[in-house]
Amino acid sequence: MYCQQYIKDVFKRMKISETKNKNYKSTLNVTDPELVKIFDNFIFDEVIKHGDLDAKTRSMVILGALIGSHTLSEYKIMLEDASTLE
Repeated sequence: MYCQQYIKDVFKRMKISETKNKNYKSTLNVTDPELVKIFDNFIFDEVIKHGDLDAKTRSMVILGALIGSHTLSEYKIMLEDASTLE
């Protein structure tokens, strides 16, 4: 699936651990695929391409979007890895 590969690439660029990358599984694609498309385009495309955000700032933006989207499982994944960024 394109989205999963793209997420892996983003995690790699953001230096997110391989363990987290392997464990990433979202059920949101089953329950609301349209939201997933909008959400992924925003977080993994628009946010990354906009400006010169460093990894920490980018993670904060993504975490804010995850909170606003009420996506707790994805938030937990990003929060643990974001806390290791300097």
